[in-house]
Amino acid sequence: MVSGPGRTADAPAAVGAPAAVGAPAALGGPAAVGGPAAPDAPTAKGESTAPDAATVPDAPTPPGEPTAPDARAARGERGTAAPRTAAVARATAATGTTLATGTTAAAGTTATRGREPRPCLVIAGPPGSGKSTVGPLLAEQLGVAFRDTDEDIVARAGRSISDIFAEDGEEVFRALEAEVIALALAEHEGVLSVGGGAVLAEGTRQRLRAHDVVFLNVGFAVGVHRVGLSTARPLLAGLNPRATYRSLLEARLPVYREVATVEVVTDERSPDEVVAAIRQALDDKGENTR
Repeated sequence: MVSGPGRTADAPAAVGAPAAVGAPAALGGPAAVGGPAAPDAPTAKGESTAPDAATVPDAPTPPGEPTAPDARAARGERGTAAPRTAAVARATAATGTTLATGTTAAAGTTATRGREPRPCLVIAGPPGSGKSTVGPLLAEQLGVAFRDTDEDIVARAGRSISDIFAEDGEEVFRALEAEVIALALAEHEGVLSVGGGAVLAEGTRQRLRAHDVVFLNVGFAVGVHRVGLSTARPLLAGLNPRATYRSLLEARLPVYREVATVEVVTDERSPDEVVAAIRQALDDKGENTR
């Protein structure tokens, strides 16, 4: 600040202390006649020279503390890493298995961060293999959700599967089924059951190769007993449902095995025994791929 007549220059700020912003300089005493200008009177210890508290700047940052304006940076927080998929974490913690596609076991490696949601298991098999019974039980034991794509189809079409077959034909049904399965594979994180004929679509088989698929196999005699050969199943509603069912099993068996990660025979087994066999098969598969 330039000194005027009868005033003196402000005293320099102490080394290391920021100068007060906006605070007017203290007026100096009158200059001695014929002598040098008297310096400003020093401020008494503990007194503030700033008349307006609003103009006083923030207190300087103590040495060693960050001065970054971002609150997270000042607290030393880091960006949040992409969480491990909840369904896989719960499923692997419950089973203690390493799934063949590289999902995490309780004592194994870490899961890939930031990957898209995906089912921890897909259940496939012919009619009568027990998908609708074993699937929910397996999901319950793994602590994840269960989803059935046949139910998704009914909800989307607003009609039963048998009505879709009768009114639109199998080709229309299979196209709708493939769309529903593609969506479920992309967004569901639990156990997913697909229809018995879903594996007939090449696009669906390609998608299933990226997942852990449990093939529930069932023999002809047990399958016939479970299904009952009722007309509620469109493909078995012909004149000779037993022959149709046998042909269905024989034609689809190699296709099921093409996409399967593990195969579990359900004949003469209770649902609990089938679930235990699935978990053991997955555990054995994980041990062989480590």
